Amino acid sequence: MITSLTLVCLLSVDSLIGSMISATLGMSRSAARTMIILFAVCDGVATAAGHFLAPFWVSAGVLERVQAVVLLLYAALVIRLLVYMKGAAPSKLSNKLLYVLPIVFSLDNLAGGLGMARNGTSIWTWVAIVGATSGLMSLLGFRIGSAIRDRLSSRGLAAMCVGLLGFVALTAR
Repeated sequence: MITSLTLVCLLSVDSLIGSMISATLGMSRSAARTMIILFAVCDGVATAAGHFLAPFWVSAGVLERVQAVVLLLYAALVIRLLVYMKGAAPSKLSNKLLYVLPIVFSLDNLAGGLGMARNGTSIWTWVAIVGATSGLMSLLGFRIGSAIRDRLSSRGLAAMCVGLLGFVALTAR
C-alpha cells in the first residue's frame, strides 16, 4: 500500500510543477480553477486507461515504447515552454499553450495505472485518489507559483521546474 501511495505522489508532482509554471505567468483565478480541474480529471482518466490497456501493452511488448514517447513529449513540451517564456514579453504570453500541460503531464499516469489495482483495491478507488492528489498538488502549485512570481525570474523558475521534471522522469524508471 505504501509503494502505491508513493507512486500516486510521484505521479502528481508534475501537476504541482505545471501549476507553478502557470501561476508565474499570471493566470486568472477562473483559468487557474480550470487548470486544477483539468489536472485532476486528466490524471484520473489516464490512470484508468493505463489500467485497462495494461494487458495489451504487456502482451504486445510496447510498454517501453510508450514510456519513451511519454518522456519525449515531456521534453518537447518543456523545451517549447522555455522557448515560449524566453521569447515573449510577459504581457504577450497566451494561456492557451498552458492548457496542454494537464493532458501531456497525465501521460505518465498511463504507466502508473498498470500497477494501481494489484493490491486488491478497486481501480476506481485509485482513480479517485490519483485525481484528488493531482488536484491538490495543482492547487498547491498555484499557491507556490503565485507567491514566488515576483521573487524569482522566469528563467530561474523554468530551470527549477525542468530539474523537478527530470527528477520525476528518473524516479519513474
